[in-house]
Amino acid sequence: MRSDGSWRLIAVARGASPAPALLVLSELLTNAICHARVSPGRQVETRYRCIGDGVRIEVHDASDERPILSVAR
Repeated sequence: MRSDGSWRLIAVARGASPAPALLVLSELLTNAICHARVSPGRQVETRYRCIGDGVRIEVHDASDERPILSVAR
């Protein structure tokens, strides 16, 4: 995962640690890369923005297929 200083700026501006947001981003990116079934070389896009006192994190993969919800084990 490429380090992005913006996360630290967002967290510092809000007086919080960036660790929870970075963990969420890491998990979402891992899921997109492992489960998206995309061709090599296609990208995974991330977006984030401050909303109220939190951060909205979005991860979009290049798959044309919708995700299939499975029952947790």
